[in-house]
Amino acid sequence: MRTPGSAICLASLLLGGAAFAEVTVKEEIEPGPVGGGDPIQVLVAVVGAEGPVEGRLPAGDFQLLGTSRSSSIQMRSGPAGMETSRNEQITFTVVAIKPGPLTIPAAQVTADGDSLSGQPGQVEVQVGHIARQSPRPDDEDDADPFASMQRQMRRFGLNDPFMRHLFSGDPFADQGISTDQVPVKAGDVRLLAIPDRKTASVGAQVTVSYYLVTRVPISGISDLQIPAIDGAATRTIELGKHLTPEEQGDEVRLLIARRALFPDALGRLAIKSAAARVTAGSVIGGQEVAVRSPPLTVGIIPLPAGPSPAVVGTWALSLNGPAEVTAGQPATHHVIAKGSGDLDSLPTPELRTPAAWKVFPPTTKEQPMVANGLVGGTRTCDFGLLSRICG
Repeated sequence: MRTPGSAICLASLLLGGAAFAEVTVKEEIEPGPVGGGDPIQVLVAVVGAEGPVEGRLPAGDFQLLGTSRSSSIQMRSGPAGMETSRNEQITFTVVAIKPGPLTIPAAQVTADGDSLSGQPGQVEVQVGHIARQSPRPDDEDDADPFASMQRQMRRFGLNDPFMRHLFSGDPFADQGISTDQVPVKAGDVRLLAIPDRKTASVGAQVTVSYYLVTRVPISGISDLQIPAIDGAATRTIELGKHLTPEEQGDEVRLLIARRALFPDALGRLAIKSAAARVTAGSVIGGQEVAVRSPPLTVGIIPLPAGPSPAVVGTWALSLNGPAEVTAGQPATHHVIAKGSGDLDSLPTPELRTPAAWKVFPPTTKEQPMVANGLVGGTRTCDFGLLSRICG
């Protein structure tokens, strides 16, 4: 029997649990040796974060070619009910600038307001190109762990069985919810990506919401893969948190992820298909169904006519520091930018002072945040100043 209430009940379990692990960072370097000029991949797995995750790879004897991201959600039954864990994978592709031992520094990660680090490592770089053997399907344990996201997750222990046979008996019998198996037909379970606008200006936030739409009960969602977007900076707003399911006739719509995009070029911004595996047809077990969202595009147009802004968004700038200082004694002034927009696009401010002042390069601290669906935060630049004369 098809009952939207069954799907709604499961949605509360799927999306209402607490995280089952503290935030951890694991860094893995593609095994060597590698040839000079050959790309090297550095995988950083961030497990258990609830809010936005940002990562960077400090400079070294290599050139950064690109960065890609993907996410997944895992859930399991725990003492407090259904528990969820969000896994964010950041892949840095680099190329060495000279042969010999190459040290890859520890990746620097900001997650849930905390600063975390990965683990540094080394790879041997040899002169010339080194051909690599393609992994065999029956030899995945020894294959290149970067060949696919599935093997990456397995290597880091993130691919445990998901939501299978979690219950014994019929836990929903006293709630009037059927646990009978319902045949799953084509179109019964769908994955949709819905942007909040069809056109946007360069640098303005475009919010893309990912919905699972189902006509049948579901007992699990696994291997959610949301690909990186070329031509836009990406920030995660929601992933696997408690969100109220929406009942629409004989369908239930679950918001399972939401991302903010900040396009950096004019034209059509391509939003690639996301994918997931859903166990459907019953609130206990069921049939596994692969779903994929249709690809779509958003038109990116120039900013409105007028003076070109340095950044796009809504930002407030403030300056804090002592009103009086002693000649020859250092002092610190804080330049604080706070608001909404792409925090990474903010330029380093210029502190203009009289010639008698020496200004030292600033140290920068960032605190990303999301408020009312808008990505932003606070960036603080601490400038050291030294006055050479009184006055």
